Amino acid sequence: MTTEKLQLILDDLCVSSPMNYLNIAAEDELELGDAEKFNGMRFFQNPIFSVARADIPEFDLIKRPEVVGAHHFMPEDWLPGAKTVISIYFPIEKTTVEANKLDPLKPANEWFYARIDGHKFLLEAAKHVSSVLVDNGFSAVVPTLDSRFKIRADDPGDAIQSDFPNFSSNWSERHVAAATGLGTFGISTNFITKAGSAGRLISIVTNWEAKPTPKDYTDWLEYCNRCGACIKRCPVQAFGESGKAKDHDACGKYIHNVSLKYLPRYGCGKCMVKIPCEGRSMKNGGAI
Repeated sequence: MTTEKLQLILDDLCVSSPMNYLNIAAEDELELGDAEKFNGMRFFQNPIFSVARADIPEFDLIKRPEVVGAHHFMPEDWLPGAKTVISIYFPIEKTTVEANKLDPLKPANEWFYARIDGHKFLLEAAKHVSSVLVDNGFSAVVPTLDSRFKIRADDPGDAIQSDFPNFSSNWSERHVAAATGLGTFGISTNFITKAGSAGRLISIVTNWEAKPTPKDYTDWLEYCNRCGACIKRCPVQAFGESGKAKDHDACGKYIHNVSLKYLPRYGCGKCMVKIPCEGRSMKNGGAI
């Protein structure tokens, strides 16, 4: 197994897997208008990925209370003997990104499909890579598919007592991606890669010893130029002027209201499009 082979596997999946294309069943009851016209739309472009040793100190940093917290798993927690963490970024198709720029408040129908139906492909791609690793004699775990994976996103206003923080999980794809060298955060807490911020992340923990991806940043905000465009794009201004104190309740209420209208689909993505970094990193003035 090589990183070059892994890229070929992922590229082939994006092109050939039926799960990367929308297929709406006739009995699927939707309130998204003429849903049939979206049939066959592609969810994701070919991905990029990074690999890192499972024992790098960045994974310890994620457990700090000011980052994610002590509840965040280490790679070794998912897979004893873990050697490598693979983080994959799938850019959302450009037509979907363009569609989500049109209305400043309502997410585009294409975005709903990419967010929910496309998520199934995301999981399938990670599962396929995991299977390939196993077929090559390695062990592999997809944390978000593991029964131990936990995420808490209670409806705003729910009085739930828990030691597990709200709007948190025990495996943050964004923080893991930053640790592995895939990219950095933006000031609105979005994630920016060399292929931009309009995309989705997923990761795999394995005992395959791969050559680590060179990391060209030391600061976890280095790919962001702090222009504030993402903050202004938020329909409910959940970030404030500084972008440092996200109002999770405001964001959560907006997503909740969207879901009530468009279930089983929901989403937003406004802070990921119509911004300078939607398709590139802003490091060195956007030159990389």
